[in-house]
Amino acid sequence: MSKLCQYCGAEMDNEALECPECLKKIPGADTIKKRKEAEKKEKQKKIIRIVTGSVLSVAFITGLVLLVTHFVRKPSDIYMKPVKNYINGCVAN
Repeated sequence: MSKLCQYCGAEMDNEALECPECLKKIPGADTIKKRKEAEKKEKQKKIIRIVTGSVLSVAFITGLVLLVTHFVRKPSDIYMKPVKNYINGCVAN
């Protein structure tokens, strides 16, 4: 409470757009309101960008991991194939 109304002299909040006593708008209230709305929209856009970037990063990393694990041969596959061939060869004879 540090501002005074220029019409009635009542104390107001610094962020007040109109006087609580006489209900008259303070000069420049529209520009203050527009600036606050613009700041709020910019903050929302920033949050949306951060969330979108995070989701895309997680999706990219997940896709990369799935691709690598799908196409890379596991050591157990490399060693088990000759063993299976040996077992199949012994059983067939």
